[in-house]
Formats: sequence, C-alpha cells, structure tokens
Amino acid sequence: MEKVSVLVSLVAQLLHFVDQKGFDSNRLLEASGVDPQILLSPDNRISIDQYNAIQNNAVELTADDYFGLHIGELAIANSISIIGLVMMNCNTVGDAIRKAIAYQEVVGNLVHVSLENKNENTLVELSPKNGSYGHTRHCFEGSASGFFHLINSLCSNNFIVDRIWFIHEPPESLIEYK
Repeated sequence: MEKVSVLVSLVAQLLHFVDQKGFDSNRLLEASGVDPQILLSPDNRISIDQYNAIQNNAVELTADDYFGLHIGELAIANSISIIGLVMMNCNTVGDAIRKAIAYQEVVGNLVHVSLENKNENTLVELSPKNGSYGHTRHCFEGSASGFFHLINSLCSNNFIVDRIWFIHEPPESLIEYK
C-alpha cells in the first residue's frame, strides 16, 4: 500500500489559521516533530503521522474542538495549489469537481473523492484513501469543510449542501455543523 501523505501547502494553510488565532505556528511544528524547513518547497510532502500530530497539537493549542471544520472554511480555489486554479477555469461546477477528482493525488492521498449523479441530486463522497482509517476526525472534517467551501467559492456562495454524514463519533455539541 502506498504511503499516505499531504502536500505542505495544506500544512501552510493550517499554520496560517493557527497564526491568525494568535499562536506560534513554528512552535507547533517543533512540538509535532516537523522541521519548519520542509515548508520552503511547495512540492514537499509530509506523512499522515506528521499531519495528524500537527492537527492534534493544533487542536490542543487552540482549544478548538471543531478545528477541522474551521480550517476548512479558509479554502478558496487559489489556495490549494494548481488544482484550484484549474477548477477556477472550468465552465461548470460539475467539471470543476471532476477536475478536482482527477488531480486529487497532487494535493494528497489522505482522502478519496468520488462523484455520482442520482436523479436530480449529486452525491459527493469523501472516504479514506485505500481504506485507511488512520486519520483524525479533524482531518476528515477539514477535508469535507474545505471541499464544500472551495466549491461554494466557485459558485459565488450559491452552492447548496442538502446533507452531510460523517462516520466518526460526533463531538458533544453539533452546533458548529449547522
């Protein structure tokens, strides 16, 4: 099975969010055992273990139990590497989603995105890549939140989500999910 990894541009977004909250992202990287020098090249990748350590430490540092949802809110098309730019140049949202699916491995192989049309509805599924469930709740919530905020930004904030299901245990309060 291939190693699960993430492009450092996603880590940079996470660190930007932490900095915006008033915390030191370099200290977060050090506490997570990740050398900040890895961020110098946008083509570098980190392992799922390193990404989970950064996320878990960021959740603890910020005391944000909805960290994944909140970091996903930052996603806009030009923030996720070349894929976002490709998506911005598609004629339809469906084409943009299909491009994201076709090139999803460029950003990371944590989550697999699939698209299925059912009657008048479209089902977008985000699932663990290769059946690996070594990701945190925040990882999946960040992926889902980021994906839908990205699509919403392409639709001038007119993208309607009817339902979202997560398979992980929910937190005590669901208010942030609404």
